[in-house]
Amino acid sequence: MAGGDVAIARANGIGNFNTLTFDTDATLATATLIATAINDPAITPPGTLTPITLPDASPTQVPAGNTGEAIIPTTATTDALFDTTNLSALGYQYVVDAATVPVAITLGLDQTLLVNTSTGTGSVIGAGGNTIVEGGGGNTVALAGDNNRLYLADGPDTVDAGSSGFSTIYGGTGDTTINGSSGTGNVDFLSATSNVVNQGSGASTIVSGAGTATISGGTGTDLIFGSTGAEVINSGSGSLTLVMAASQAASLTGGESSPTVFGAGGSDLTYGGGAGVLYVAGDGNETLNAATSTGGDTVFGGSGADSIAAGSGSLTFVASANQTATIAGGTSGATLVGNAGSDLTYAGSGPALYVAGGGNETLNASASTGNNALFGGSGPDSIAAGSGNDTVVAGTGVISATGGSGADVFAFFKGQVGSGNADVISSFDTKDVVLLSGYGPDGVASSVTGGGNTTITLSDSTTITFAGVTTLNPNQIVST
Repeated sequence: MAGGDVAIARANGIGNFNTLTFDTDATLATATLIATAINDPAITPPGTLTPITLPDASPTQVPAGNTGEAIIPTTATTDALFDTTNLSALGYQYVVDAATVPVAITLGLDQTLLVNTSTGTGSVIGAGGNTIVEGGGGNTVALAGDNNRLYLADGPDTVDAGSSGFSTIYGGTGDTTINGSSGTGNVDFLSATSNVVNQGSGASTIVSGAGTATISGGTGTDLIFGSTGAEVINSGSGSLTLVMAASQAASLTGGESSPTVFGAGGSDLTYGGGAGVLYVAGDGNETLNAATSTGGDTVFGGSGADSIAAGSGSLTFVASANQTATIAGGTSGATLVGNAGSDLTYAGSGPALYVAGGGNETLNASASTGNNALFGGSGPDSIAAGSGNDTVVAGTGVISATGGSGADVFAFFKGQVGSGNADVISSFDTKDVVLLSGYGPDGVASSVTGGGNTTITLSDSTTITFAGVTTLNPNQIVST
């Protein structure tokens, strides 16, 4: 926030015809540039301001090299309508509203409007190529054409982007409602305490501010950059991409298309909708609560400790290297892909498919109740089964597996396990079975009991130690 008085003056007996107060950095900077362009004595030839006071029924052409300025006087009335369309072609590029009451203004092409801060305007209609600096609040602005720039101050303001394309809207310090455009390439910067953005059919970019925001997506392609403020976002029928800021809290309801979300350290997203979300985590600890999602969700983990809650749809989670994550699967189950050094804790009622990668990995699925299939990878893996009837498949790396309360199967496929590995199975009870596939009827070469454990050696020198088991039922070892 910054403010200041910008005096736009010129010689030729005109004096200071207007003093405007602007309340944001953006409006002040724009006003200063315009004042400099008019007042700078280095302009050649100097002293070349051509002003008129509206309404003027017979304006003349602005001489070549001059700056044309149309002034709405302080004596204007609330029912006054100022149409500067015809002045655009005559070279009057700048329009200054000095009125102390709201008035209606229709701009011509490529004109710049500066509005006093006392009351704002009743309404402004742009034509294209306009720069509009609204110093006050309570404005209604309608944009048309392309390449407009709108700077808002105090609010509450309403903007109808119409068919405008490649335009930029800068929100001010008050409430702002922006009705999206059917044009493409628009950028909305939201800096007010509260914003309502109703996106249109065009492709737009929204940059959130520090305040709260409610954003409704349209039928086009929308890109939203989050900030520190809380956001409530409703996707439309078009595609939506949300880039969250660090420590941001947001609520996103999906539309007809699956949104894409890029998280950040400390971000907290609540997601619901019929179309699944694609979530790409960043650095730091992040939370995705998709418990009300009914679509298939896909999550790529980041470098921090992530917490994921899935809904009734399926979940696919791909861990990053050395990641710690807590995952609550939904009723449809989950597919979990590990990575080197990853440490995953999984709970859910649906079936889980876990596929380990390379390196040391940990999967703790002891709180899961579904029937899970858990595959070890090429590195040393620690896998804990849940209360369902789970299947644990050893990989080429050493595996340390813990059975749950269900009837579990621990499978070893000859040629797909590391020859000579020393694998360990804990909590092996009478309901559990070890399957030795490809080993033939003589897959177990020897069995030794000692130290409270039983260790069997397979024909490929792989050893399996049953921790805490001193009497191993041979019927629980199936070798084919």
